Parts: sequence; C-alpha cells; structure tokens
Amino acid sequence: MPAQIEPAELHWSCVHRRPFIYDRRGQWVTDSDGVRVFDIRGWGYLTGGAALAMSAEKAAEVQDAIAAEVVRILNKHWGDAIEGGA
Repeated sequence: MPAQIEPAELHWSCVHRRPFIYDRRGQWVTDSDGVRVFDIRGWGYLTGGAALAMSAEKAAEVQDAIAAEVVRILNKHWGDAIEGGA
C-alpha cells in the first residue's frame, strides 16, 4: 500500500506563490517567480464552427476575461488554508 500523503504536502501554495500573472501572448499564468503554473485553453471551442464560432477578436476578449478572473481569484485566495489567511 502506498504511503499516506497529507493534503498540505500536495497543496500548490507550498510551491507557487502570489502574485499570479496572466501572459496574454502565451495564454498562460505564472507565479511570482515567473514559473508557468498553467495554460489558459479553449481557443478551438471559442472559434470553432462546430462550437461557438466567435470571431478571433471576440474569442480573445472572452479568453482574456476568463484568465483575468482566474488570476484575480488566485491572487485573492491562494494559500489561505496553508498560510492562515491573506
């Protein structure tokens, strides 16, 4: 049986720290050390003819808005459970 791992050991706030920043050119989010944390995906769904079929301009606005909201939430709440609040 594998060893038990405590949830705190798996918490990203032990590795990644605020502030998080969205890089529009690469469509990814980095942490305060510039480490790429995750990509913002969905371009094919936003622009695809079988899906939402948005123009490139509208799709970019939507993707950027989603990324901005994710970054806002991460910067507000990231690590609160580990750090005891921000």
